[in-house]
Amino acid sequence: MNLLAVCAEQGLWRSVQDLVWAMEDYLDMQGYWTERMKAIEIGVKAAQELDDRRDEGAFLGNLGNAYSDLGQVERAIESYEQALAIAREIGDRRGEAIRSHNTGDLYKDQGNIPLARQYLEQSLAIFEEIKSPYAEESRRLLGELG
Repeated sequence: MNLLAVCAEQGLWRSVQDLVWAMEDYLDMQGYWTERMKAIEIGVKAAQELDDRRDEGAFLGNLGNAYSDLGQVERAIESYEQALAIAREIGDRRGEAIRSHNTGDLYKDQGNIPLARQYLEQSLAIFEEIKSPYAEESRRLLGELG
């Protein structure tokens, strides 16, 4: 984390981005969730500085996952919404489907069935369009909504 902070302070954004990608899963697996969130937030900043919209969206999606894992649902939804907007902007259909699915899943857990259905139907349509095996998971969650 210290190396990441030094690279960020020096504006070495490509190195920051690479470090975050290299360490994020490790931090998650080791249970360093606060550090993981900090690293991903720095990754978002790096992607913004590099004008790398694809990685910015991916980091925001991962940040949403981190917030969700910690029970911070509103922050997770906010991150997913930002990632979803970027995916749509850059034409990343897979990213759009994943972020729609994740958002719908959170709304389902909150009991907001209309929004859950809306997002899950969007994700299912895109997953089917791109022939992704994840379509089955969106279909399953939609089935749980009744």
